Amino acid sequence: GATAAAAASNKLAASSEEAAATAAAAAAAATALPDPAALAAAQAELQGLLDHEVQLLQQRLNLLGSKAAVMVDELVQLRAAASSRFAEWQQKRYVAECGAVAALERVVKAAAASGQTLLHDLRLEDEFLVIDESQPLLPPPAVAPPPRPASPPAPPGLLSVVQLQQLAAALQQAGPGGLMQVADAVELMLRMASQGILPSAWQDITAAHMTSALAAFDPTYSGYLDWRELLLALAAATLPAIHTATAAQIAAQAASLVAAAGNGDECVTQQEFESVVWWFEPRPELVEAAREAVEKGIGTQPIHKDTLREVDRCQAFKQLLWEVFQEPLPTASTAAPDMAGTAAGAVPAETAAAAATAASAAAAAAGATTAASTSQQQRPAQS
Repeated sequence: GATAAAAASNKLAASSEEAAATAAAAAAAATALPDPAALAAAQAELQGLLDHEVQLLQQRLNLLGSKAAVMVDELVQLRAAASSRFAEWQQKRYVAECGAVAALERVVKAAAASGQTLLHDLRLEDEFLVIDESQPLLPPPAVAPPPRPASPPAPPGLLSVVQLQQLAAALQQAGPGGLMQVADAVELMLRMASQGILPSAWQDITAAHMTSALAAFDPTYSGYLDWRELLLALAAATLPAIHTATAAQIAAQAASLVAAAGNGDECVTQQEFESVVWWFEPRPELVEAAREAVEKGIGTQPIHKDTLREVDRCQAFKQLLWEVFQEPLPTASTAAPDMAGTAAGAVPAETAAAAATAASAAAAAAGATTAASTSQQQRPAQS
C-alpha cells in the first residue's frame, strides 16, 4: 500500500509541473504579441509599398507597349519596303528572262534562216542564255580537204571535144573498118591541121614528125594502124581522168557494160551505153551537190563549176566512144522488140568493154601524138 501511495504522489507532482510550464508559456506568448497600434502602422506601410510597386509595374508595361508599337510600325515599314523591292526585282527578273528567251529565239531563227547547224548546247540559266561551247551538240565537222592545186595550163596541142569529134568523123570516113594505112593517116592529119580543124600548134608539124608520131600505133611495122587507138590516145590526153583507171576498175567497167545489155542480145543501145557510169566521170554525189549548189545560187565556187564542166566533157567523150564503136542494128524483123526503132545503132557489150580497156591503154600513147604537135625537136616515141 505504501508503494502505491508513493506512485500516486509522484504522478501528482508531475502533473503539477506540467501545468506550471503551460501557464508560463501562455504568459510569455501574451507578452510577445505586438501592440495593436504598431501592427496597424505596419500594415499601412506595407500597403503603401505594394501600391508603389504596382505603379512601377504599370509604368513598365506602358513603356513596353510604346516600344512594341514603335517596333510594329518599323516592321510595317520594312514590309512595305521589302514588298516594293521584291516587286522591282521581280519585274527586272521577268524582263531579263524574256530577253534571254528572245535571244534564244533570235539565235535559232538565224541558224534556221541561214541553214546553219547549231554546234553548241543552248540553255537558259536564270535570266541568262548560255551558249556552252564546251558541250558540242554534234561531233566536230570533218576537216575540209586542202584546196586542189591550180590546174596547169593545157598544152597547146590538145584537141577539144569538138575537134575530136571532127577528127573521128574524118577518120571513120577514111577507114570505116577501123584500119587505115599510116601514110593515109599522116596525110589526113596534116590536111586537117592545115585547114585549122586541129589546134594551131599542129600546123607547124612536118610530114616526117607526123609519120614518126603515128608510127607508135604501128608496133609491128605493118604499115597500118587502128585509127580508133589514135583517137582514144588523143582523147585520153584531153581527158586526164582516163589515166587513173586501175585493172580492177576496168574489169568492173566491163562487167557493168555487159550487165547493161539487158535485152539478151549482148548489145547495148545508146541509152544503155550512156546510162553506165564510167570510172573517169565525177562521182554522182559530187555532181548532185554541185547541181544543187547552182540551183540555190551558191554554186559560185570553182569546184562546182569544174565538176559540172567535167560532167559535160565526160558526156561528150562517151558520145564520141559511141560514135566510134557503134555498129548498125539488125533489121527490124530480127531486132529485139525493145531495141527496134529506139536507136540508130548498138555496141556489142564485149566491144564496149574493150573500148573501156583501150581508152585506158591508149593513154600511154597519148604523149606521143601530143608531143609531136608541141615540139618538132623531141621524138614523139620518147615522150
